[in-house]
Amino acid sequence: MKQSSVEASQGGAELKAATGCVEEVDEKQMSKATAGKDYAGAAAKTDPVEIKLVRKLDLRIMPTLCVMYFLNYVDRNAIAQARLNNLEEDLNMTGTQFNTAVSVLFVGYVLMQVPSNMMITKLRPSLYMSAWMLVWAAVSACTALVRNFAGLAACRFLLGVTEAPFYPGATYVLSIFYTRKEVAARIALLYCAQILATGFSGLIAAGVFAGMDGLRGIAGWRWLFIVEGAAGILFGWSSGRLHERTWHITVGLSTAILGFAIAASTLNTAGRYVACFIFPVGAYAVNSVIIGWASSTLSQTKEKKAVVLAITNVGGQVGYIYGAYLWPKSDEPRYTIGFSASAGFALCSILCAWWMRVLLKRENRKIMASATAGSVNCYGY
Repeated sequence: MKQSSVEASQGGAELKAATGCVEEVDEKQMSKATAGKDYAGAAAKTDPVEIKLVRKLDLRIMPTLCVMYFLNYVDRNAIAQARLNNLEEDLNMTGTQFNTAVSVLFVGYVLMQVPSNMMITKLRPSLYMSAWMLVWAAVSACTALVRNFAGLAACRFLLGVTEAPFYPGATYVLSIFYTRKEVAARIALLYCAQILATGFSGLIAAGVFAGMDGLRGIAGWRWLFIVEGAAGILFGWSSGRLHERTWHITVGLSTAILGFAIAASTLNTAGRYVACFIFPVGAYAVNSVIIGWASSTLSQTKEKKAVVLAITNVGGQVGYIYGAYLWPKSDEPRYTIGFSASAGFALCSILCAWWMRVLLKRENRKIMASATAGSVNCYGY
């Protein structure tokens, strides 16, 4: 019995020593494979020619996409500004018809994104996206001709269909030309165009209403659609250093949750005004991180990358369909339903990000275990 115990002890020691050797080999292998790179195998650029090429791409691609996105979002938001210039009265709209007109755009938007990104892989992206821009600008301009709610709803649905190809297409183009370390920063820059459009849409509308309302017998809100649609048509013719995702999403959405909580917990005007600056900062900050993460994680083929980017964006846009109904007048002035739902979705997104981190770390261990000598690319998280 004593001899068996000794033998078992010796066997255990040998197994422990062998395991230690394997772990040491694995650590040396990983260290060699990832020398000069980050934890996911991505390396910083050092070649002057490549750096110059990236700058040239920035100067040619980013301004064009940003202006296109600016006009895309201005056209989409025009209905909110038109409401201030008697849109509902002119079209005899009642009840929740305006909310429906807002939401129906995103039905078309969601339905078209995946099919569009399946097509863009077979066509020349520059011509494809420019053509769609011409079409959406024309549809936006035609909104000025509607005479009732049914016509407005039809135009809004078609506007959603025609605007849908742009954003997932733009992120697909960026994922083609930029590396996984570079793409998140470019998507963030693209989002700046959306934020600027949100800020400037009111100023544009104010200028149109002040100078063109009643011109040639046409209401100011109709001129707004005509002007913004024409701008899109004219342009259509001319047309993450740290490589970390989870903590960026966590910090950003935690900031958004704080803003939502403040807005729901107080009726003080100053407090709510501050909250309205806090939650957009957190929410918008993570959008480019999420899109960049999806692009770098699921990019085994260009078709898969295109479809994944579209599906990711669809997931974000679905909220616009039901979002308008989370803020009913019956819930004023606190709007607990809307702010609570927004905070809940943000929390779920944080949990999903950490679950993704666990899964990707597990996959990285499998990749390193089967890696041979040479460069090894792991998933970023």
